[in-house]
Amino acid sequence: MTPWENRNADIAKPLKGLGSGVFEIALPYRGNEGNAWMKTEKIELVRGSGNVFRDLGHASPDVAQMKALFAAEIIKMLDKKALSVRAAHAQTGIAAADFSRIRNADLSRFTLDRLVSIINRLGSRVEVRVNIRTAASSAARTRLLVAS
Repeated sequence: MTPWENRNADIAKPLKGLGSGVFEIALPYRGNEGNAWMKTEKIELVRGSGNVFRDLGHASPDVAQMKALFAAEIIKMLDKKALSVRAAHAQTGIAAADFSRIRNADLSRFTLDRLVSIINRLGSRVEVRVNIRTAASSAARTRLLVAS
């Protein structure tokens, strides 16, 4: 039996963007409580590739990573300028629903060039540097620079 089984959660709140019925549960640390498994269980440490989408077997991991990087930059710009999705729509002419989708990491409707266009309309430019390596030698690395 693990320490989190048969316990009531001290804090449970809905997670945004994951649908109804999905909750984040926080259990406080209560020490070892005499559970021998915590002392003897071996934990395997696995180093990721640097692309979580590749590690999880996504069909297009490099594109998904770039979309996530662009979306994160858009969210940073909105936060820095304190723009609501409606204010961003008024400033850029891009639908408020699109900004809402970006904030919720629902990027399936966006192409890379669409995300770059949104960044440009928010007043920044995108510079991408790509290092390509063979899959056998190591994972390809992409570095994203957004200039305001």
